[in-house]
Amino acid sequence: MCDGFVRHENWNVYGNDISLVGGVINYATCCSICRANKECAAFVYSPSSKECWSKKSVESGGIFNDTKISGYKVNVCNDFVSKDRWNIPGNDILSSSVQQPDYASCCSTCQAIYGCFAFTYSPSSQQCWPKTSMSSGKNSTDDTITGYNPNMCGGFARIDNWDIPGNDLLASPVRQPDYASCCSQCQTTPECIAFTYSPSSQRCSLKKSMGSGGYSTGDSVTGYESK
Repeated sequence: MCDGFVRHENWNVYGNDISLVGGVINYATCCSICRANKECAAFVYSPSSKECWSKKSVESGGIFNDTKISGYKVNVCNDFVSKDRWNIPGNDILSSSVQQPDYASCCSTCQAIYGCFAFTYSPSSQQCWPKTSMSSGKNSTDDTITGYNPNMCGGFARIDNWDIPGNDLLASPVRQPDYASCCSQCQTTPECIAFTYSPSSQRCSLKKSMGSGGYSTGDSVTGYESK
């Protein structure tokens, strides 16, 4: 047993390795190795070879393997930020939701789909909706959980270490926790087609145009519509 992890018999997860440890006596010990590493969200154990692979995520989803046992955290997905009681209407990639047993599996589905930068998951119905972006996200009164990649935003091209002077839509910048949230603010603001974001100050400046194209700077990230 290993509290907080789901056990998946005859299953292997490829890639996303943190470490490989040999001579591990059982599944529970392999799980303990994973739990001791704050970056570890999953692991694979081979009873026959006594090897234990710690993983950053279950991004690849995994594949049947009768010599391996996988374990993964149900509420963790590395590289994605989780927001409880939050929903994103629209921006769906698929024509209908898919069934997944937990948040981590829904996140894995998103990570395996090109262009998926966010998702919503309902624990009660086990429905998973992969999304292109956070743009229309809002508070929800139901059990919906949203996960999103804080460094990506669908429909916008990203330029690191770049700033756009002028062309501001607002009198002053707004504060946002990450690049994706700044992008979401732009997507829901009329006339906004670009933005600059400072990770250090968390300042988000919305822009009505790219103007002269901008200039290189060490602390700003620019996003602009790529349509």
